[in-house]
Amino acid sequence: MKEQLAKYAWAEYFGDDMDFLNRYFATYYSENNLIINSEKADDEFIYMGLIISYNYQYYSNHLTMGYVTAVLTNPIFRNKGYFRVVMQKIFSELIAQNYSLSCLIPASEELSETYIRYGYSKCFVEKQNPDLNKSIVHHQKTYDLYKELGYDLSTLKPSTNGLLRIIDLEKVLEIYAKENPNLNITYKVIDKQIERNNKLIEIKSSEIKIINEAEVFEEITISEITYLLFKDSYMDLMFDQ
Repeated sequence: MKEQLAKYAWAEYFGDDMDFLNRYFATYYSENNLIINSEKADDEFIYMGLIISYNYQYYSNHLTMGYVTAVLTNPIFRNKGYFRVVMQKIFSELIAQNYSLSCLIPASEELSETYIRYGYSKCFVEKQNPDLNKSIVHHQKTYDLYKELGYDLSTLKPSTNGLLRIIDLEKVLEIYAKENPNLNITYKVIDKQIERNNKLIEIKSSEIKIINEAEVFEEITISEITYLLFKDSYMDLMFDQ
């Protein structure tokens, strides 16, 4: 029932036809990746969001990444705080499912600025640099879906308007520290949405250490440190372009 309610809301507010949505949901949907307030047909739809599992290549590692799409608030309930509610539920689910990263593609520049306030950052570029090893990794089912829909992959452009966000700061910084052995710095990270990321972290000799105090440190927001670590990333073959 939740799946059908989400499809109807998606079709009504985003304009995609049911044939596309049936194929899309058959490929990506699972019950625990849909955030929606409605449980029954007679529930009034207020908000929704969908999390799709991807991998992200970061140096020689593959990080789990939750691609957030179809974030929607019913227009009659806007300006009542429900966007904050659905985003916090999405973050909670990303944490529960052990995602290291999240990304999304905003529909407008105004929405982009909103998501940046929620910790996302503009990290994607038009041309992939193979030496950087920072890119979305697609599952075979994505290629199969494009083929099923009759898309010409050669005509699809990189998603330079996409945004990236760190969900599991410690895990990401552990990799960053190992790949940058000469780095010696302490960050005080500020994350207004994900409490566990608010830490004072020392990076030294390829390792990280959570500390309680430091005489010298750099204060940095989660959006800023996401950009620092993931700038010049590459993303293509996404449906929300």
